[in-house]
Amino acid sequence: MPLYVDHTQLVKITLLARDKELALIVSNTVRPDAKPGTGLGLQNCAQMLRLHGGRFEHSLSEGVFTAAAYFPME
Repeated sequence: MPLYVDHTQLVKITLLARDKELALIVSNTVRPDAKPGTGLGLQNCAQMLRLHGGRFEHSLSEGVFTAAAYFPME
């Protein structure tokens, strides 16, 4: 079973091309009983994207976790 995600809910995946960047945005519902993680995986994602000229954002709001990876289109 996934550690954080509520596997009974759909995952929303959005791909956008805008302002010379490609955005991959993934949102899913967090299980009510999920315990907070260390954030190490999120830090690794952010670092990898920075090394390739991109950026990474994430948020948790009203039980929905969203991660967005922005890749430069050059």
